Amino acid sequence: MITTAKISITRICNPSKQEFLNLWKQGQAFIINGVANQWDAYKNWSNSYLTNVCGDNLVPVETYNPTFFQNYNFASGDYYNHPKQMKFNVCFLHNS
Repeated sequence: MITTAKISITRICNPSKQEFLNLWKQGQAFIINGVANQWDAYKNWSNSYLTNVCGDNLVPVETYNPTFFQNYNFASGDYYNHPKQMKFNVCFLHNS
């Protein structure tokens, strides 16, 4: 399905507190760009870091039938494979 926006959404980059509050008080949607660049996670989390820190931890892995999003019988168990656990490094290495 293709949709088109009838209105544009304001984008702001690294707003000051006052700029943020001014837009927020208007009650309209806006997108903030560049915020995650300041997070420690953005700066420090690399593939090797995550593998070293999380490599042997068990993580939940859920898979779905390839037609899951094309069929609206989501409540049916036929389209959902129950969660399994896998070591992070195995999951990560197969999906990177």
